[in-house]
Amino acid sequence: PTKKLHSLKELDDKDYRQYFIHLKLLSVNNNLLNTMVLTDFSFLSRIEANHNQLSTVSLRLPKLEKLDLSHNMLNALPPLDELPNLTELRVNENHIKKISYKSIKCVKETLIVLEMNSNKVDFSQPKEFFDFAKMMGENMLKLKAFSIDNNPFTSSQIYGGNYKNVFLFYCK
Repeated sequence: PTKKLHSLKELDDKDYRQYFIHLKLLSVNNNLLNTMVLTDFSFLSRIEANHNQLSTVSLRLPKLEKLDLSHNMLNALPPLDELPNLTELRVNENHIKKISYKSIKCVKETLIVLEMNSNKVDFSQPKEFFDFAKMMGENMLKLKAFSIDNNPFTSSQIYGGNYKNVFLFYCK
């Protein structure tokens, strides 16, 4: 049987990092990772970490453009403030309960795609969602696609039950 990864701790260790200094793509899909901490990989521009058990993610990667953390155990978006070039963030099928403009504000000048389908996002009132959507539209300068389908609020009776599978915004 194939052995699956549980940790990337060794990869982030300075003694091992030297061997991966020019790494541009890290694909660790379909493992048993529960924590991902990566710093100072100067060339890393894309991470694919689908179908793991990630609940903690901490990244300090100045060149990272694409981050896919779909099908994991995240309860919240990972901190994005150390990802100044992030253009695509996919966190589909996690356990994320809340989203706010504040949590993504730090990538407002770079983010083009944000996918949050099939999470547990719930806005208590329609106004809360529409205020969030307004902030996104007014401030996310490059955002072209925002998808938040199949979350509790999209089928809620508070919203009239009319929003199921429709929240895909193409902006600007």
